[in-house]
Amino acid sequence: MKRLSLILTILVVLGLCAFTSNKTIADFKLVSATKMVTMGGAAGSPTYTQYKITLKAQRSFTFTCDSAFADGRITSLLISSDTSYQLKTKKVKKGQLVKLNFTIVQASDNGNNNTGLQFSSSPEAKVPINSKSGVVLRYYTSQKKYFNVSSVNTQLPVYAP
Repeated sequence: MKRLSLILTILVVLGLCAFTSNKTIADFKLVSATKMVTMGGAAGSPTYTQYKITLKAQRSFTFTCDSAFADGRITSLLISSDTSYQLKTKKVKKGQLVKLNFTIVQASDNGNNNTGLQFSSSPEAKVPINSKSGVVLRYYTSQKKYFNVSSVNTQLPVYAP
């Protein structure tokens, strides 16, 4: 009987060790997130909400940006680089900072648009996961993943002339 309980104890300990070693490590940690709204001055101009998000890689890996969800809309997510180019894919090392950006466009519903120009909005979309801030990033490693931006600092709006 003692031998059986010893074997069971060893199996339980080994099972717990195997279970805890399979924990997934988050890919990123939020460093900062800001948004700034720019409103065009001309009648019918759209409103642009620019988001700038800085993340810190928690492990070394390669990822590809897909989409950003905010303000009930979806748009392309891009990686800022050291050059003027914007990237979709990047290889990061643990501890490296990654700067992402995206812009949500909201067409004006102002009826005084006599310019004849029509601007399209970013497509409407529901946020795919629960998010207090309403801002979620979708990206790929070997599989589709989401990053919930927990908080966003709002800068003063810009009113274009």
